Amino acid sequence: MKKIFIIGDNAANRLAAKNTLDATGFYRTFVLPSADTMFQLANRFKPDLILLDVDTHAVDNFKALARVKADEKLSQIPVLFLLAKGDKESVALCVKMGAREYMARPFTEQDFLMRVDSLTNAGWVDKEVDKIVRAEHLKQMTANL
Repeated sequence: MKKIFIIGDNAANRLAAKNTLDATGFYRTFVLPSADTMFQLANRFKPDLILLDVDTHAVDNFKALARVKADEKLSQIPVLFLLAKGDKESVALCVKMGAREYMARPFTEQDFLMRVDSLTNAGWVDKEVDKIVRAEHLKQMTANL
């Protein structure tokens, strides 16, 4: 199971991300109250992904991203930034500071899971593709009866 740290401004957004990820069975999520807590735990429970969710221009989360990228032990952990909106300033700052990926709201649950899977290589996308292939195969077999 891949470990994901979730840090964000909005409790409802953090819970939605946690519930979406937990429902797949591929991830173990840790909802953290602050970036400071993340740094206290990161070296002991090294996550496979850090999810920084910001509703506004939260300077603290951009500072947290800078700290992750500056820390030798944490700098290789991918960071996915979830933005309230995809304004050019926020997107440019995410890219400049080293976020591996970003997503601007609104986005679909499936797009979110695909992006997380691409960053963690957990296998969720493979499982979804297998379901589609099996369903198509079953459809073809029953059509031939």
